[in-house]
Amino acid sequence: MADRSQLLTLVTQLVRNAADAIGEGTGEIYLRAGRITLTDEAYVVAPFAGLADSDCAFIEVIDDGGGIRPPDLERVFDPFFTTKPGHRGLGLAVASGVARSHGGVCRIDNVTEGTQARLLLPVAQTFPTRAEATLPLAQTP
Repeated sequence: MADRSQLLTLVTQLVRNAADAIGEGTGEIYLRAGRITLTDEAYVVAPFAGLADSDCAFIEVIDDGGGIRPPDLERVFDPFFTTKPGHRGLGLAVASGVARSHGGVCRIDNVTEGTQARLLLPVAQTFPTRAEATLPLAQTP
């Protein structure tokens, strides 16, 4: 029940940021996806509090780059904020907007080595019938 194109843009942006964090050296990017019920206390905090006790799909992008400086971490979703020379800084603001437009949230955290981007989207409680699932959302690019 999601806009496939928008979610593809969001995940692409998260992976691109992970690759940029690694830079020219070698590194690793991990992608995880699945379903979770948000009852764990670690998730029932901002920005996830609105999804407490919900079934959610999650996508995580984790890199082993240098992480994000704490003052910058607070601003990563601000429109036009960037730490990359020559960039406009719209990527994560757009990613956050896509998550919100689907009733979900996106969060960026520093982890032991690198950064973790976590996207949570509520799972639809009803699903369209085959006749209702029209081609624009089901077409492949």
